[in-house]
Amino acid sequence: MLNKRNNGYVSKTNRIAGQVVNHVSAAENAAQLEGVEQRMRAKKKAVTEMLAVAGACVMVAILSGQSLAQKPFLERGKKIYALQKEKNGTCKLCHTFDKEKGESPEKDNINVFGKAIQQSPEAKSVMGKDDDYKFTPEDLDKIEAAFKALDSKDADGDGASNIEELALGTFPADSKSIPAPADLEKYRKDNPKK
Repeated sequence: MLNKRNNGYVSKTNRIAGQVVNHVSAAENAAQLEGVEQRMRAKKKAVTEMLAVAGACVMVAILSGQSLAQKPFLERGKKIYALQKEKNGTCKLCHTFDKEKGESPEKDNINVFGKAIQQSPEAKSVMGKDDDYKFTPEDLDKIEAAFKALDSKDADGDGASNIEELALGTFPADSKSIPAPADLEKYRKDNPKK
């Protein structure tokens, strides 16, 4: 009888030991699986980050390749209208930016006058050239034609035409930059509309 009892305990102990072994194996497998999942998540995150960086680099390369702020355009405007650097012969003629905040003329801060030039049929063929592009005299003649096509317009809606503002040293894209009334009256008297 004692032998039967011992066999029962041994059998029960073996069963429990087998269950413990199964539990330990399952826990080890779960831990291994969790480790694999963590490594996979880490790799996926790293790949995603690398793709984001690569995409950003491509965008910077694309966007920096083209510039709509072109010095030759400003120089031609200065020549046509005798613009003065201390007045309106600056990049602010076509752009709105704050140098004190570290901003500079870019394609995303083109003002209404700059956009009018950009959209002008006369200038369309020379827009979007990269910074290394050498503008021909014919290209700059097109820019001049775009400027002149806008002379009688009032880009900022302040009551003074673009030509009046350019001639009197104010900005045609800034409604707060208005010629003095006496100067505007004199200009209009000396330069009657044709």
